[in-house]
Amino acid sequence: MLGMPASRVRELAREALGDLAPATAARVDADWRGQIADYVLGQQSGPESAATKGHLARSEAARSWAYSLLDSLAHLYPEGELPEKFSYALELNSEFFAEQGTADRTAA
Repeated sequence: MLGMPASRVRELAREALGDLAPATAARVDADWRGQIADYVLGQQSGPESAATKGHLARSEAARSWAYSLLDSLAHLYPEGELPEKFSYALELNSEFFAEQGTADRTAA
């Protein structure tokens, strides 16, 4: 976007990701929503990326939104193969739901 400040481009990208999955985005704290959006867009590295991955590990809402985003964006990747960096969020989500299923079966 020629002539537009990088901060405005980032803001628009974050808003667009919020619009892709608004129901799950609304459950995520606004500050973390921005960090997760940056992570999904590949705009984080080092300590920022590690902090976001840690938050994804702790927050069901964050994992759900990240998973929703990846699902919404999957058609942009050849043969639906998401970049390796996203496997972390997908694995966390799978582990969470597997544990929930076990807990539900045990409680019944």
